[in-house]
Amino acid sequence: MVKKPDSSRETRKYTTSNQNQAGQQTLNPVIEELLREKGVTPAKMFGSHGLKVNSKVFFMLVNDRMVVKLPRARVVALVESGKGEFFDPGHGRIMKEWIALDLDSKRFWKKLAREALVYVTKLTMTQT
Repeated sequence: MVKKPDSSRETRKYTTSNQNQAGQQTLNPVIEELLREKGVTPAKMFGSHGLKVNSKVFFMLVNDRMVVKLPRARVVALVESGKGEFFDPGHGRIMKEWIALDLDSKRFWKKLAREALVYVTKLTMTQT
């Protein structure tokens, strides 16, 4: 069983990669809040630290960018509005339900992270 961080000191341990330091510092309050939600635990995906709910990743920090899983139409709308970019984990194939947001988009991070949590929670409930 994975122990949830219960203090900001433990949350800071959540990501140790130097390439994610600025994003980690900015995201600590969001991570702390999400980890208090039922079923949310730390996770790894594509070598990056993230969060999962009901065993499915919904949130990652990749190269100082927040990456979240949302419905495809929502991702397209956000990309078209200039709020983020389609996420490519590095193998040249865009992930259609994932959006990456830069540090300057931090005003959207909390809302979109929570939206991703709700979306993936609903997905996992319909799959069981």
